[in-house]
Amino acid sequence: MIFSRQRVTSALKYRLKRLVRMIIPAHFRKRIKLYYRRFRSVFKAFMGYEVSCRLVQFSNVALCGFPMLFWEEVLRKEASSSKADCFFSHLVLAEIGISSGNIQPELEVTKIELCRPKFRRHMFREACRYAELLTRLGKVPELSALVEETSGKFGKTVQHEAMKSNLKLLSGSGSHREFFHVLKNLYEELGLAPVELLDQKSSSIFFDLESKAPKVKNPTKKISVLMPAYNCEDTIGFAIESVLRQSWSNLELLIVDDFSSDNTRGIISSYAAKDPRIRTLHNSKNQGAYRSRNTALDIAQGDFVTVHDTDDWSHPQKFELQMRHQNSENLTWTMGICLTTSPPYLFRNMLGSSSIMKRNYSSLMSPISFFKKYGNWDEVRVGADSELVERFCRAVDLASPELVLASLPMTFLGFRENSLTKLKATSAFSISHGLRKEYISSFRAWHQSEQTVQDRSICVDGRKPFPIPLPSRLEGGADFYDKIIVANFDSKRDDILEAIENIMEKTAAEGGRNGIYRVIEIDDFSPQRNSRISFRIFKDNYTPIVDPEKVACGVLIFLNTRYQKFCPTSAVNIVADSIEIIDLEKSTLAGGEEILKNIIRVDNNL
Repeated sequence: MIFSRQRVTSALKYRLKRLVRMIIPAHFRKRIKLYYRRFRSVFKAFMGYEVSCRLVQFSNVALCGFPMLFWEEVLRKEASSSKADCFFSHLVLAEIGISSGNIQPELEVTKIELCRPKFRRHMFREACRYAELLTRLGKVPELSALVEETSGKFGKTVQHEAMKSNLKLLSGSGSHREFFHVLKNLYEELGLAPVELLDQKSSSIFFDLESKAPKVKNPTKKISVLMPAYNCEDTIGFAIESVLRQSWSNLELLIVDDFSSDNTRGIISSYAAKDPRIRTLHNSKNQGAYRSRNTALDIAQGDFVTVHDTDDWSHPQKFELQMRHQNSENLTWTMGICLTTSPPYLFRNMLGSSSIMKRNYSSLMSPISFFKKYGNWDEVRVGADSELVERFCRAVDLASPELVLASLPMTFLGFRENSLTKLKATSAFSISHGLRKEYISSFRAWHQSEQTVQDRSICVDGRKPFPIPLPSRLEGGADFYDKIIVANFDSKRDDILEAIENIMEKTAAEGGRNGIYRVIEIDDFSPQRNSRISFRIFKDNYTPIVDPEKVACGVLIFLNTRYQKFCPTSAVNIVADSIEIIDLEKSTLAGGEEILKNIIRVDNNL
């Protein structure tokens, strides 16, 4: 056993965190953490040390496909004259340029170099986000200067070592072998098996990783590993091998072929013939990842359940470490950290993200009794992992699953260009505006309702306990509504929220199938939806409409205020039989008809 300084510090932090969780209730801890972060952000932004919190919030919305005018208005109203805000504004412009192609990101990089501040320790996130941009553009000189400037400030973190490794690969002066040498030392300090990079001969870095760990003697608990597979013939091989090589050998691997059109099924069959721990299932049509997980869960025989994606590589002691934490600390569930990569060998993440390391929701390991008591995954296209975790947390009164080794990745996550996380309609940025945000708002309203006090299990037979956007549904749905309300549902003003509630109450009383569509107002914007509005949407079963749907309705009701409104360039297209415009106050802009034409496509003669 190696007792290094890092190991002792990590153990003390873990014990202290557990003590705090025992003394302070979860909702108080969450509130204290929220207020502390707000105070710290406001103070640093006021002193010019940090990017304005509002700019960061709006940048996530801007990357959802909003026009350039939106970000220009944000800068005009929210940005200060500090170097931090100036740097961040050009950084987001460059990111928008890459995603939309409307501007040249190289010009914005030149402006960034002229105005960017010296990166202090508390600007680590912005530095990493800038490094991701430079890596995408192949800007070797700028990336080299950034790595050199931050070397002594950010320490020997995994994030910074990956940044240096990307630089060496882009410049042709080295490979990722140095990065894995750093990882090897970090794993060894914690008493774990090192990860080594063999000769780079394969198309993916994961085929060239090797790590051997001694098997756990007589593991009593059995783990059921669920692996949905769809058109992944290039990656499923190393994913299966990384599961079978786990030091916790008492497991079963349940692979569900989701009606693949390539050789995925043949590869699964060949592995199943070699190892009796593999059981295979085959869908007669494409069902999606979450329904395939539920299919595998129905026949699972283990004591614990976890998921392993087909483009991931896991450390051979990952399951052992999670089981060790659960047994020693009597934890309910655990989760690990993953490191994101992009073919062939670059460490990358989604555009606009501040870290290549993040929580790996697929690594959630939970007792199988949890699923039997509180329900399976919601059978939707995206976002069901978040819903499941929050549902379980509310059921057992926990803030979040326990993170195992928060400073080191136990999984290397492959990031494919055609994944649902990166496609515009279902991208991770739609958590700020679009499909994911509406889905999260709906399921949180259901979690907080009295309906889930006795039964928190989710319906999986086509009937949902809460309304969700049609693009989230596997079966789709009708695209005609009796009434659609268009308004700023995330307003901070009480009078606007009250007007919205009155309209929704009146519309619901008249019956029929109703929907809502959210617009953005810079002067009246809140990143979190008001709980009253969310509960009203849930209670009266209003279907959220998201971009770029095309729907029809009998009556379109538009609540107009004096603020300038924005929607993405690929906004929803609504065919309305009639339009009703409610002016809450005298607008300083154009009339309600002109504003409505500018924010959505309405096929109707106004």
